[in-house]
Amino acid sequence: MTAKDVRVFDDKKGKTFDEYTIIIGTAIYGMSCNARSPQGFNQYEGELSEFGNLDQLGKEIPLLDAPLEVRLAIGDRMKGGE
Repeated sequence: MTAKDVRVFDDKKGKTFDEYTIIIGTAIYGMSCNARSPQGFNQYEGELSEFGNLDQLGKEIPLLDAPLEVRLAIGDRMKGGE
């Protein structure tokens, strides 16, 4: 799996804890901006086939525009870590 297999969505609300939705391959994760912190959020949400309309996830952004903590959490997920 490579960075090409990752899609990042930002709900742009800034008020929700799970501001980012990450698609890695076909797996979907919800993440906060501090996804690697014990006080953060980084949870498996299901498979892409279970979701209907991706428009509800917010605006798709380039991976490099995601906060560093989110990018690191994505790397952890891609390695099979938590």
